[in-house]
Amino acid sequence: MVAFIGLFWLLSTSAGPIPAAPSDDSRHLEMKLNHRRLSKEDGVTWKGRLRRETAGASIAWHFIHIPKTAGSSFQFDSERFMAIGDTLKGSMEHSLAGTPGPIEHMVVLLRRPRAQVLSQFLECKYDSWFTKRTGSSFPGFGQLSEPLQGFAEWTEHFTKAGPGGDGGLRFSYQCYNPWNLQSRYLTSSKQDWRVHVSSGPAESMPVLDEAKAKLKQVAVVGLAEHYEASLCLLMFRYVCCMYVCIIYIIYESISDASTILLMPCPGRQEV
Repeated sequence: MVAFIGLFWLLSTSAGPIPAAPSDDSRHLEMKLNHRRLSKEDGVTWKGRLRRETAGASIAWHFIHIPKTAGSSFQFDSERFMAIGDTLKGSMEHSLAGTPGPIEHMVVLLRRPRAQVLSQFLECKYDSWFTKRTGSSFPGFGQLSEPLQGFAEWTEHFTKAGPGGDGGLRFSYQCYNPWNLQSRYLTSSKQDWRVHVSSGPAESMPVLDEAKAKLKQVAVVGLAEHYEASLCLLMFRYVCCMYVCIIYIIYESISDASTILLMPCPGRQEV
């Protein structure tokens, strides 16, 4: 199985007092939640462009899109790393449990947790869709020239409250709850995209061994920090040998990838 195993932890830091949470009523919050803007790339079925010589049926990949792991970019670039007949479709930021298809046809991209937590904060602070909902109570509100302003206060809001805190959208400033977000997406029983908001301590502290077990079943596990190599796994698994993938990455940067004829591997390998 082609897989990289990632670890999950929460970045914690200390700063000022816990900020007040937005005061919208629960019904209004739920209405906003139901209209959350998701990645447009998840609405596309991405189709492979590469010719291949290896035998075997085409495969429909199902991408578990964990927020803030470069998932939108991965989907957009996937066509250049899949064979003709293969497809990749995003999960609409649903959890693994809510991603259609067999787990042995699933793909997931993980990211260094510290970087992913910071990326969550920056989206909550700068994204126009979220800023209309987080409001002036969000740490660093209005301090747009200082990206990290409010970050320490935001993380302390969650670490002081403990895993999950009070749970729900209001506690998370109508944005992300960073407690173990990546492992939550792998283990949560929720079958929709609301996993970005933890429902309480049980969901915020998933069993790490359970998350690892899920990763071992997923067909392709990539890392955002090794982005091109992770894309290459799509090619390597059913299209070509790894050394051809490396040549392809170099060649593709100066030529039309669709003209490349990929050679078959002598046998499937393990990475």
